[in-house]
Amino acid sequence: MPANRTRPPAVLSARIGGSERDYESIGRAHADWLRDALPDDWSFAGKSVLDFGCGTGRSLAQLEADASSGEFWGCDIDADSIAWASEHLSPPFHFVRNGELPPLPFPDGKFDLVYGFSVFTHLLDSWSAWLLEMHRVLAVGGYGAFTFLGEGMFSELTGRAWDPDRIGMIMLDGGRPWSIGGPNAFHSEWWLREHWGRLLAVESVEPYRDAARRRGQGLVLVRKDARVAPTREQIEEPAAGDVRELRSCRLNIELLLDRSAALWRSADASVGAQLPAAGEASAAAEVSLLQRQLAELTQSKSWRATAPLRQLRRLLTRPG
Repeated sequence: MPANRTRPPAVLSARIGGSERDYESIGRAHADWLRDALPDDWSFAGKSVLDFGCGTGRSLAQLEADASSGEFWGCDIDADSIAWASEHLSPPFHFVRNGELPPLPFPDGKFDLVYGFSVFTHLLDSWSAWLLEMHRVLAVGGYGAFTFLGEGMFSELTGRAWDPDRIGMIMLDGGRPWSIGGPNAFHSEWWLREHWGRLLAVESVEPYRDAARRRGQGLVLVRKDARVAPTREQIEEPAAGDVRELRSCRLNIELLLDRSAALWRSADASVGAQLPAAGEASAAAEVSLLQRQLAELTQSKSWRATAPLRQLRRLLTRPG
C-alpha cells in the first residue's frame, strides 16, 4: 500500500478488528496468506477477484500492484466502510455494498477468485446460502479461499478443549450485535470436507495460521468444478451414519446451555446490585412525597384556621 494512502478512522477499523495503526500490517498478512494458499502457478494477471467481506479494503490495498493487470472488487454489509473504501481506494478497486443475505450484484461465473477473511467465522443460519452464492459467482475452475474458526481458536473462545470428533459446526452467540463482534461459528476439517465438499472441491484445509503455537484462524481452499450444485438442504443434511454429527449437535446444546446459564447469572447479579440502590431511591421518593404533602397541609386554610385549637390542646396536655 503506498505511503500516501489514507488510513481509515479508528471506528471503522474497530468494526473488523484491529486499529488504524495496524491497517497495513494486518492487510499485508492477509494478502501474504492468500498468496501462500493459492496454487504455485496462480497469477492475478487477467483475473477477476472478489474480496467478500472486505471491510475498509485493508487486504485489497496490499494487492494494488496486481490490480494493474486484473479486475478487483470488494463487498461488505457495512455502508460506512464501503463508502470510505470507495473514496480512498477506488481506483483501482471497485466496491459495492451487499445485504446480510444473498444475492450479490454480480453475474454468474464472474470471478476467478473469491476470498473472505473472518466472514464464514460469523455466519450461522445463512452459511449454506452464502456458500451457494460463492459457487454461483465463481467461474468453473475458479478458487475460493475462506478463513474459519477451528482448533486454533476454539479453546480461547469457549474455554473447552478441542475435540474434532465432537466439533462439526458449532454455532455460538446468535443475535450478538456486529458492533461487538457478531456471532461465532466453529468448524472442524472433517465437517468442512463433508459439507462444503458437496458443493465445491476442497483443495486444502489449513487448521491454523500460527503453526508454532497451533493458534489463529484456519483457511480452507476450494475450487468450483462442473458438477450441478446441490440445494441448501442437501448441503446441510447430516452425513448418514456418522456419529460425529450427533456428537456435534450435543456439544452445540451444551455450549448454548453454558452461555444461557452465564447470561442468567450475569442478569441476576445485575439485578441484585441494583436492589439496594432501588430501595434507597424508593424510600427517598416516599420521604420527598410526605414532605410535599406536609408543606401543602401547613399552608392550607384549614390548617391555619385550626391553629388556635392546636395551641390550646398543647397547653391543656402540658405535663405538671
